Amino acid sequence: TGPGRTREEAPSPRRLRRQGRRRRVAGAVGTIAARPALGVVTVIAGRASEEHDGGFADGPALEARFNQPIGMAKMGGGALMIVDCRNNRIRKLQNGVVTTVAGEGYEWRDQNEERLRDGPGATARFSRPSGVERDVQGRVLVADMINKRIRRVHSEGETTTIGGADGPRIEGKPFGIMVAKDGAMIVSTRDEAHRIGRKPPPRSLQQVIVRIRSHRGG
Repeated sequence: TGPGRTREEAPSPRRLRRQGRRRRVAGAVGTIAARPALGVVTVIAGRASEEHDGGFADGPALEARFNQPIGMAKMGGGALMIVDCRNNRIRKLQNGVVTTVAGEGYEWRDQNEERLRDGPGATARFSRPSGVERDVQGRVLVADMINKRIRRVHSEGETTTIGGADGPRIEGKPFGIMVAKDGAMIVSTRDEAHRIGRKPPPRSLQQVIVRIRSHRGG
């Protein structure tokens, strides 16, 4: 990933993924860091910001900007796929450069804006994406939280919605996602449902098999 800046503390980590002896850390506002097994945290992408909005910019890793990168997945060729939640984009870090794979910027707070759109990466739309995982075919699966959908992003950025954009929505807001050995998706939800569900591969819309107690004590 090239040389990085060194910090004594992690930048408000939201998610860690172990990779060999290193852990990837998604910062709350605008940085991606690597924490060796013993030692300090090294920022490998993004510029820290004291502002609520971390901004948006592609380019050299340490000049790129993120706004709440909260999910990551290791891809082929040493690439790291990153969910840039508040920028509503899917980003990629590879060979020291950050690019946008899918997601169009828009005024998210405007209720009249279209928030769910399939199609080419440059025009696809997400609404606060969170979890990300690689499926058995090497494609990217994204938990599109506010849209309550699971999206699939191909290598060239083409984005589709599993079950169709007009299909049934997930009960609760999908937040985390992983893929089992048999190809089934394991999805965690937050807010309304507080569940962990298993979606069998590849087309079934059956969703929840395990119910967990709400952290609110419900």
